[in-house]
Order: sequence, then structure tokens, then C-alpha cells
Amino acid sequence: MSVVSPTSLFQKVIKICSSVTQVEKVRVRDYKTVERYISRILHKGPHALQVITDFDCTVTKHHVNGTRCLSSSGVINRSPLLPPESKAAFIRLFEKYYPIEICLEIDEGEKFQHMVDWYKQARVNMMTCALKEDMIKKSIALSTIQLRDNVQDMFKMLHRNQIPVLVFSAGIGNVIEELLRKYDILYPNVEIISNFMEFSEKDGTLLGYKDLMVHPLNKNETVLGDENKYFMDLSHRDNAILLGDHTSDVQMSRGMPHTDSILKIGFLNDKISERLNRFMEVFDIVLIDDQSMDFVNQLLRVILSEHK
Repeated sequence: MSVVSPTSLFQKVIKICSSVTQVEKVRVRDYKTVERYISRILHKGPHALQVITDFDCTVTKHHVNGTRCLSSSGVINRSPLLPPESKAAFIRLFEKYYPIEICLEIDEGEKFQHMVDWYKQARVNMMTCALKEDMIKKSIALSTIQLRDNVQDMFKMLHRNQIPVLVFSAGIGNVIEELLRKYDILYPNVEIISNFMEFSEKDGTLLGYKDLMVHPLNKNETVLGDENKYFMDLSHRDNAILLGDHTSDVQMSRGMPHTDSILKIGFLNDKISERLNRFMEVFDIVLIDDQSMDFVNQLLRVILSEHK
């Protein structure tokens, strides 16, 4: 971490943000770089800005009172509405592949294939569950998934200022969509790129998945295809704030055709001592075990108020 003292603009950000979160939870890789990014974002204004965010453990909480919260996939995979044997199969897959996903010692190429294998097997297992569309809303109500504190404020602020939000997730898009709808934050400026299930219009039975398979290591231009329509339509917005909870999440902006400044903020939720150094290598700002969106909200308020 840089020992350079914060300059005036970022000092203002830190001062304001310290009123809503503990300063010791905020780590900055390089103050001068962060201020340069914020200055460029301020200079071009909201019309040149977009937000790119992961969903699970970024928009949602990782844990509450020490207990792990479910992800959007877990909402379905661990649902009490599923047959016990299907849930057991999902748990076995998680126990086999999740340690691989978060392991810092495994080569990315090898890890990539493991993620493909995991998601293919999970999809095959899901087809044995007799899942119906109305079970999604019911499973959310029965689950421990929770939005980060004050995340609704972020979505409202971005909607009010007409700033596009891309939710780029390796989870289940139908669950993400329903959860955002539940809290009235599925605004027109929000786009979700994720794994979407398809259901029968006749009886709501699961038919399969849409062609797109998004896993933790291909959340970038690889999965967007040659046309890359989302980012191309926003090519005039060359500044971005990126939010994620895995080091691979920093790749989510790789589809942007033109970039000026991309401020990368990482949520380090667990295994702090093991993963902090790696997070500091790839994120500009790291928030340590902060289960709120307060820092990001205050940062946005500073950026938007300064531009008025």
C-alpha cells in the first residue's frame, strides 16, 4: 500500500466516508492514482460514467453475525423446496469446486476448466429438480440472502442521475432479477448479464438455460461475444466504477471499447490475511469486512455533488 499522503480531493472523500464506515476498513493501493481517477470522473461528469458490479457478496452480504449468507445460486441450490438428493448433489459440487475457485495457487487456465465443469454439472443436476418458476420467489423468501446495508440508496442514486449499471454475475439471473424487483431497484438503467433459466409458458416448468454460461472466470468480453452490444452502446461512457469481491472481477470492464478511468473497489469479505495482498494488487480501494454499501454511496455523493 502506498505511503503517499492523500491529496485534497481524496482527503475530502476519506473524511466524508469515515463518518459512515471505520477508516481502518478502507485500504488504498495508491492515493495519487485514486485521486487521478476521481478527478477524471469529476471532469467528464455523470454522462461519461457507468457502474459495473458483481452481485453475490458485492451487492449482497457475505455474512451476517458470522453466518454465511446464501448466494443467488444458493437460493435455489439449497432451497427446502428441492428434493434432498438434488440439494446433496449441489453441496458436493460446491465442496469440490469452491476451494478451487478461491485458491490463489492454482493456474488460471486450469482453474477456468474446473469452473466450466462445475457449471455444466450444476446445470445437469438442476434439470432433475422439477423446478418451477414460482419456486424462485418462494425460495428467496425462505433463504438467508440479504442485500448489503443501504445498497438501495446506491441504485436509486444511479437511477436518478441516469448512470447505467451492469450487474455482471456468475449466479442465477432469475434470482437476481426477482430480488432487485422485490426491493424496487430493478430500474430501467440496470442491465443483468448472468445465467438465466428458461421456463415453460404453459406450466412454469424449467426447460433449461439460455445459451450464455457465465462463471467466475469469464465475466468479461469473452462471454459477451463478438458484438459486445452492451458496452458498444455505452462507448461514450469511458469512465467506470467497478465493484467486486473476487480478484477476477476486475476483468468485468474488459469489454469497454474505450477507457479513461476505471476505479476498482474490492470487498474483501473473508480470509483477510490470506487474500489482502492479492486484493491490493488488483483493486484501487479494498474494503475489509464491510457488509454495507456506505463507502461507495458516499463516494458517489461526493462525485455527483462536486459536478453540480
